[in-house]
Amino acid sequence: MKRFSTVRHGAVLVVCAGILWFSSPASAAPLTIVTPEEASARETLAAREVMRYFYLRTGVVAPVITAHKPPRGETIVVARKDRPPVSAVADPATQAALMGLKPQEFFLKTITRPSGQKLLLVAGGDDVGTLYGAYRLAEYWGVRFYAFSQTWAGKRWFAGSEQP
Repeated sequence: MKRFSTVRHGAVLVVCAGILWFSSPASAAPLTIVTPEEASARETLAAREVMRYFYLRTGVVAPVITAHKPPRGETIVVARKDRPPVSAVADPATQAALMGLKPQEFFLKTITRPSGQKLLLVAGGDDVGTLYGAYRLAEYWGVRFYAFSQTWAGKRWFAGSEQP
């Protein structure tokens, strides 16, 4: 009888720990990466590269979603200058700067929303410019790109090898 009671208490503890783990704010992603619903292959690649390097920097996988308007919370918008997520967050001065972008140029800007939450805009003059902006953001985070390798936080790992 005593053994059954111990097993039951152990099961209750495991269930409670699981509930606490999955309901805690620490298990929630600290930000969301947004791309347009009709994103091109290069825009999608740019968003996935942002997700990849954010993971390497923080150890947290940020979800990549498609939307016309960025959700509430900390967000990174990765899109071409003429896409809906970009026009939904840009003020008139930012819109003017974006419309001046030429092909293969990019624009990075942190926007503080009225709620105080930050939104990072990675916009390109075209699809390639958006991809260039994503890689420039990775450089801001400390990634360096070389001919056959990448250096991350003082550790070198090579293409095709197991990454941290």
